[in-house]
Amino acid sequence: MAHEEKLEERGNIRSSLDYFLKLNLPDNIRILDIGCRYGSLIHQIYISGFHDVTGIDVCSNSVETGRKKYPEIAGRLISYSGEKLPFSENEFDVVLMFDVIEHIKNVRDFLSSQVRKVLRSEGLLIFQTPNKLINVPWSVFEHNAVR
Repeated sequence: MAHEEKLEERGNIRSSLDYFLKLNLPDNIRILDIGCRYGSLIHQIYISGFHDVTGIDVCSNSVETGRKKYPEIAGRLISYSGEKLPFSENEFDVVLMFDVIEHIKNVRDFLSSQVRKVLRSEGLLIFQTPNKLINVPWSVFEHNAVR
């Protein structure tokens, strides 16, 4: 019997997707998900009708796992060094950063030099970061709950 790897997600993919869909954005927009991990969120966005999606992450193993799990978007999942986003100026209408911004060493510089460069002038940056006051008790409960 083959051992199947369990994909441990960070953050709440369903909640992030719900938030994104409530924005009622046109489905022909170009979307970049920075810190996509396996690409689970961008895959859900893709199957919701937004086909011009790209996910990028610094962990090449996570990206490779995502390419295998989500073959429909395998060519849209990219690993990179975390230094310079490998995209042209004004390439994306929306940049997503869910549960990522707290991991960036120089957030101000990254947002002003990298994200601003790839995001169109009328584009939308959507980010979310964990709320430790809420997440810590929830994590304790979730990991210690009787199943």
